[in-house]
Order: sequence, then C-alpha cells, then structure tokens
Amino acid sequence: MPEAMSFGLPVVVCNRGGPGLATTDDCAIRLAVESPEVLSEGIADAIRTLVNDSALRRRMGMMARKRAQTSLMWDSKVDELSQIFEHVLASAR
Repeated sequence: MPEAMSFGLPVVVCNRGGPGLATTDDCAIRLAVESPEVLSEGIADAIRTLVNDSALRRRMGMMARKRAQTSLMWDSKVDELSQIFEHVLASAR
C-alpha cells in the first residue's frame, strides 16, 4: 500500500487495522467490513468511482503521495519515533 501511494495512486482499503489507520479519506477509499458480500460490492463501487472520476483520482493520488512521503516511509517513521523518544527522555529528566 505505501508503495502504491508513493507513486501517487489512490488506494482502496478495509477500514480496519493498519490500512485503515495509515490512510485518510483524502487519499483512500476506506471500506467498512460488514460481510464478504458488502465488502466485495464496496470494492467494485470504489474502483468504478475512481475509474469514472479522473479529477477525484488525481486529487486522491496527490494526497496519497503526500501522505506516503510524510507518514508512511521509513525515514519519516524513524524521525517520528526519534521525536517521541526525545520527548520521553526530556520528560524523565
């Protein structure tokens, strides 16, 4: 998923666990998981929406790329963890 997003592609994900937490409605179509039937219909609808709406696809793709670069790549994760550790250490002093 982060790889697709880093190339500026919007994604369709289940709004559960990692994919649901790693994305926002700006860069992904996040689907509720109610049943296999509802999920498969949701996936088909999401793909149709992205295929038929080029402006939405481009906008979500740009936001996906931005999100991947600022939040999902290892460099940004290391930076974020470093800031957390620095804050914890400063608080302990």
